[in-house]
Amino acid sequence: MHIVHDFSPLLPKAVYVSDDNIIVSTREKGDVFPPTEQSQRQIVVLDQTGKQKISVIEYDKDNKHLFSFVMRIIIDKTFDIVCIDALSSGCRSIVKVDNKSTIKWVNEGNTDINTDEIPFGPADLAITQLGNIIITEAETTLCIFYQKRSTYKEFYDGRNERFTSNKSRH
Repeated sequence: MHIVHDFSPLLPKAVYVSDDNIIVSTREKGDVFPPTEQSQRQIVVLDQTGKQKISVIEYDKDNKHLFSFVMRIIIDKTFDIVCIDALSSGCRSIVKVDNKSTIKWVNEGNTDINTDEIPFGPADLAITQLGNIIITEAETTLCIFYQKRSTYKEFYDGRNERFTSNKSRH
């Protein structure tokens, strides 16, 4: 076994490998929720060998934590990081952030579908060849499409097999 990078004392969680970088989300040991002031919830960008840290994304410009618990991670065509962030055990968001810790956008669900009883629960994400972001939701029949370079969204609702443009919680 070859260890690419030791994140100790943090635990590596989500991982994404591009042609240029290895991107890993990390967190401290212990309870996941609720995050505290002492929590360390990071996205670490490594070089392709995994030996050198290029950047660590953890805080915004106001020194506030950017993430609660990053579960999935990917890079889009503009080299921004898109991730599924668990805010609590039942509530998640989609966050797009650049490598300078600037949040491009956050999506917390569809106001016509996601409620307190049916919280937004993205399960997985992918990037198409055209740069569109596709997200599947765990508890509903939704497949969400983010068009590249914008936050315009279309939702595929499997209940009635149709695409709709819809409101979202930002």
